Amino acid sequence: MSLIEKYTKKYGRAFAKQTIQAYMRKQKFNGIEDFMKKNPTMKDFEQNSHLLGIIRTHGYFILNEQEYQEIMEEIRKEEEERKKLQTDNIKTNMVNGHEIVTYTDQNTGEQITVDNTVSNRDIKDQMADVQKEHKQFQQENANNTLNVMNYMQDKIKITPDTVASNEVNMNLANNEEREIAIAAKAFEKEIGHHVDIDLNNKIIYDNGMIYSIEKRGEQYQVISQGHEKVEKQQKGPQLVKKPKPPQAA
Repeated sequence: MSLIEKYTKKYGRAFAKQTIQAYMRKQKFNGIEDFMKKNPTMKDFEQNSHLLGIIRTHGYFILNEQEYQEIMEEIRKEEEERKKLQTDNIKTNMVNGHEIVTYTDQNTGEQITVDNTVSNRDIKDQMADVQKEHKQFQQENANNTLNVMNYMQDKIKITPDTVASNEVNMNLANNEEREIAIAAKAFEKEIGHHVDIDLNNKIIYDNGMIYSIEKRGEQYQVISQGHEKVEKQQKGPQLVKKPKPPQAA
């Protein structure tokens, strides 16, 4: 094949694909599967659209059934990629015996935190199951990952039982809870803004970062869970960075 023929095939095929996709949008097909029900072959596509003449006018004379099917497969793979769950922004921390999962949406910045302790399965596998079971999470160009996490938070997972640090009742009858609350309030002053506190499980949530409240010696201290120490703004409890557990040889 000559260089000119290779060029014609490459860009002619790209034009053919773009023309088919434009037709799909104009006719409001609900994805490639919907399109293929009415256009399973190139002959069907031509009868329904009358676009082969335009495609061939722009240099793609050799479009045949095999290449039509190859283009359909390319479109299908691209569509599946756009529907995939984006799980890179999921962080998991083990805090005081709880597996805390936090998802941060890269488009909106919205954060969702759930407790995955009661399950022995990876949260990403559970999300994939939810997407397979519900068509509303299989839409192209929809924020499927955020929608799935919202569903899991509402229907499946435990949402941490927290209270804002500025709303903590310091007149707690339970001495331990009062000490925990004092440590959390001091931490709030240290970093300069409110945080969410789970008093029962001794966990602090701060914009996607997780801290545990642990007794060290005679007092409770706020322990960082694998992220950098925050800058100290006011006097408060010493923030201790928890060392990572040694890896098995």
